[in-house]
Amino acid sequence: LATIPAALKRQLRCGDPLLWLDLSNNQLTNVPGELVAACPNLLRLSLSVNRLASVQSKLVAACPNLQWLDLSHNHLTNVPGQLVAACPNLQRLNLSNNLLIDVPVELVAACPNLQQLDLSFNQLISVPGKLVASCPNLQLLDLRFNKLTSVPGELVAACPNLQQRPEHWGGELRGLYMDANPLTGLSAEL
Repeated sequence: LATIPAALKRQLRCGDPLLWLDLSNNQLTNVPGELVAACPNLLRLSLSVNRLASVQSKLVAACPNLQWLDLSHNHLTNVPGQLVAACPNLQRLNLSNNLLIDVPVELVAACPNLQQLDLSFNQLISVPGKLVASCPNLQLLDLRFNKLTSVPGELVAACPNLQQRPEHWGGELRGLYMDANPLTGLSAEL
């Protein structure tokens, strides 16, 4: 699937409210804003494993109930700071396996319910210290396999609830993952 069929767009506007939209594992290079806007009740949106090189800042602006957004395994080199600004109920944001070099400090500022932020397998050379300052419920921050040489201590200090109960491991773990980075030192705050 390289484009969204017109019949699907019509059905979304006229049919029952859609709660999950999974467009993963396709060949999409863009997502029409009107497609997602036609689904204001969405709870989950997956656009993973496509060919997206960019996303519009208002992609999910019409989805205030969105809890889960997966943009992993694409070709994103940046994400707009306002991408999820209209999603206060967002709990999981997956931007892993892209080509991100940096992340805007305001990316998750409007997401107080965020529990998981996955930025692994990108090209990040730094992470803003205040990135998750407004996310008191964050339990998992995945920064594995990037190009980070250091991690700001204030990043960790802003996340008092960093822990995860992985289903496949069955125990509580601290949820700050930074392995496979060229770290040259650690902040005393860690």
